[in-house]
Amino acid sequence: MCALADSFTEAGFVPVIDDVVVSVLVLDGYVAGLRSRPLLFVQLAPSLDVIRVRDSGRHKQVFEMWSHLDAEMRAGMTPYGLWLDTSAMTAAETVEEILARCDEAIVAE
Repeated sequence: MCALADSFTEAGFVPVIDDVVVSVLVLDGYVAGLRSRPLLFVQLAPSLDVIRVRDSGRHKQVFEMWSHLDAEMRAGMTPYGLWLDTSAMTAAETVEEILARCDEAIVAE
């Protein structure tokens, strides 16, 4: 995945890797594996109540299986990158906020 993202960067694109990063070890793997810099980490962190509602409207519900990850991420990952509570944000508002605050998302230069 890292090599593919780097190849997109080299071709002039801005790659976005969509992943669930629940530990510093996973983030460290991206920092070590990606050559492209700066490396930005953005955590979309709506409330659990909002996640539950959003999940209930999807074809496949996974909230009950994965909801415990929220506490793990908040316990170990909050010092890293940009955390956004997107509970009341639209997709467009989320993108605007990320672009306006991208300097806060840098984890490696």
